[in-house]
Amino acid sequence: MSGTISAGIGLGMVVFPPLANRLIAAYGWQLSYVIVGVSASVVILAAAQFLRRDPSEKGVSAYGGDLDRSRRPRAEDEGYSLGEAIRTRQFWIICLAFFTSNFCVQMVTVHLVAHLTDIGIAAAAAAAVLSGIGLLSIFSKIGEGSAIDRLGAKPILVFVPAMMSLSFVWVLFAGQLWTFYVFAVIFAAGYGGSSAVQSPLVAEYFGLRHHGAIMGTILIGNYAGGALSPVLAGRIFDTTDSYRWAFAVSIIISLAAFAATLALKPLPRKSSTRPV
Repeated sequence: MSGTISAGIGLGMVVFPPLANRLIAAYGWQLSYVIVGVSASVVILAAAQFLRRDPSEKGVSAYGGDLDRSRRPRAEDEGYSLGEAIRTRQFWIICLAFFTSNFCVQMVTVHLVAHLTDIGIAAAAAAAVLSGIGLLSIFSKIGEGSAIDRLGAKPILVFVPAMMSLSFVWVLFAGQLWTFYVFAVIFAAGYGGSSAVQSPLVAEYFGLRHHGAIMGTILIGNYAGGALSPVLAGRIFDTTDSYRWAFAVSIIISLAAFAATLALKPLPRKSSTRPV
């Protein structure tokens, strides 16, 4: 479920780069921002009206569902509090992994097209590479989400920085358009897992009792990585007139996250009967 839902991000990456390219060509970037922003607001607000809590809470069963809640496992009764989670080594390893994955994702999202056009590839072709990452990530998110159900979250968490580091090693030596399509395949494999694994991983290690608070806190690190990398990559480019050192930084932190996730060990289970 997590992989399928996050596949919507990949669909957006398929649709919006070429659409934004056409809008900018026709109306300029200022009006294009307004068009995209208004459209997104309308779609999100409209979709939100269809969200409902578990219908069985009101005595209504979904089609094929089991209304007898007494026979369901009470997973929401188990788990760590936010304070307990923060005091574990596992919490900080997961923070590092999420920081690294979004650091790499946002560097590619913001700077890949600029890098490709800078080395002589046409803007439309560069946008197609970015859209290709989105398209491929749809399948990787669904596939790796299913793998999480069978194998657990840790193998996918380890797989993500491994693919990220490999993709940036490749892009250091890529020059022709076809080589960037190969990059898109490798990168999308890691990117898909980074989205699909987030919620299942937090639930697997810390339980569901305080899942929202723990997940939200960990995502601070995730979005800090996403905020830092475009600025850092831009500054590196301004200084060196190349993205090579920015890609090298991504390789280094991805390898560090890979080593840290290999050492990740499970935590003992906690239930609501234990003190918080």
